Amino acid sequence: MTSSTRSSVRPAPAASADHWSTGAGSNGPASDGSSGPPPRGRSPRSRSPWWRFGFPIALVVLILAIPVLVWSGARVVLDSNDGKLVRRVTDPEAPGWEAVLEPTPTELVLLLDSRQQLQGISILILSGDNSGAVLQVPVETLFLLDGAGEISLAFSGFLSEEEGIRAGLGQLLRLSFASTQVIRTDEWASLVAPVSPLTISSPDAAVDATGAVVFPKGSIQIRADQVAAYLSARGPTETDVARLVRTEAFWRAWLVATANAGLSSVPPPADQGLGRFLVALSQGQVRFVTLPVTEASPGPPELYRAPPAVAAATVAALVPFPVGPPGMRPTVRVLDGTGRLDHGETAAVSLGAAGAQVEVIGNAASFDEPITQLVYFDDTTRAEAERLRVALGVGQVVRSSERSSVDITIILGADAIGVPGIAPPAGASATRGGTGGPGG
Repeated sequence: MTSSTRSSVRPAPAASADHWSTGAGSNGPASDGSSGPPPRGRSPRSRSPWWRFGFPIALVVLILAIPVLVWSGARVVLDSNDGKLVRRVTDPEAPGWEAVLEPTPTELVLLLDSRQQLQGISILILSGDNSGAVLQVPVETLFLLDGAGEISLAFSGFLSEEEGIRAGLGQLLRLSFASTQVIRTDEWASLVAPVSPLTISSPDAAVDATGAVVFPKGSIQIRADQVAAYLSARGPTETDVARLVRTEAFWRAWLVATANAGLSSVPPPADQGLGRFLVALSQGQVRFVTLPVTEASPGPPELYRAPPAVAAATVAALVPFPVGPPGMRPTVRVLDGTGRLDHGETAAVSLGAAGAQVEVIGNAASFDEPITQLVYFDDTTRAEAERLRVALGVGQVVRSSERSSVDITIILGADAIGVPGIAPPAGASATRGGTGGPGG
C-alpha cells in the first residue's frame, strides 16, 4: 500500500478547547476521607445470606465463564457483516482482505478577539506523510442554515459558539473535524512564548482602526505578547479577506520557528491536538490556502459566498480522505477485484474528491472481476452511486438485495486498470490517512 499504517485510535482534543466558556469544576469527595454514619433505615449488621453464599458462588461461575465469553464475542465480531471488521483474512495480498481507512487528520482552530467574538478560522490538515496544509476561511462567509436562510460563520458563532461554527463549516465544506482548538486573545502569549520572538515576513503594514501603523511591512520581530495585536489589527477600510494575508504570514513564521526549536516548543501534549499538528506541519511541506470567495453584496455589511463547486475543489485538493457530517457524504467501501489496483487506495482518493466518504479499502473475494461494479442496497443512494460511477469513468451500478454497513460498495474490475485516478501512478507519494489495521 502507498500509505503508512497508522493507529486507529484518534487523539482526544484538549478539554480547554471544547467550549468557549469555562464550566465549573466538579465536586470531589469529602476531604476528611470519613465514610460517615450508615444511611438511615439500614443496619450495618443486617446482610442477606446472598452476600455470604450466593455472591461468592456466582463470582466463581463468572470467572470460569470468561474464556467462553471472550471466544464467543470474538466470533461475533469476526463473523459480523454489520461493522467494519468483516474479514478474518490477515494477508493484505490475499483476496478478501479489508482494512479500515483512517480519515485525513484535521484540526479546526478558532481565533477569538478580545470581545470573545470569532476573529479567524484556520483548518490544519495533515494531507500526507510529509505534507499538509493550512486552510483559512473568512469568518463572514455565508452558509445555508436550515430554517433560517443564509447566515455568516461569525454570526453562527455568536448564536451557538463552537458548535454553530462547526455545523456551518460542515455544511459549507462537507467536512467534519477530529478536534477543535479555541484560542483566545490572552492565550497567544503562552502558546508562542517558547519560540518568541517570531520573525514574520509581513506582506503589508498592520494598521489599527484609526489608520495608525502598529506593525510595519517587511521582516519584523514580534514578541509572544504582541501576537494577538498583530493578528487582530485591521485598518478602517481593510476587508477581512485582506487581513488574512497577515494571518498566513503568522502561521508560516510559527511553523518555521517550531521546526527550529523542536518538540519542546509546542503546546503539550506534542502528540495530540494543536501540538501534534504543529510538529507534523513544521516537519513537512505545507500549502497555505485561503478559501476562494466572492462578495455577496457590493456594500456593507461585509459578506462573502464560496461557490459549492469551488469549496468542494478546495477540500479535494487538500484532504485526500475526508469525513463529513452525518448524511453529507455517502459512505463507501472500495475493493480491488484485480490484485493490481493497490487495494483501491488510489481510487479512494478520487472518490473522496467526488464527495464520497471512503471507510474501508481492501481486496474483493476474487481477483478475476472483469467489470467494475458500484453496488448499493437502499434506493435513496442510487443517484450517489451513479454520480460516483461518472467520477470514476468506468463500471456499472448494481442493486443488491443484501444490506451493507456502508452505502455503496465498489468492486474495481479489469476495466479500471490503467484508468487515471484509479490505477496507482508510478512513484506516487504516500498520502496520510492510512489504515487502522487489517479488517479481521
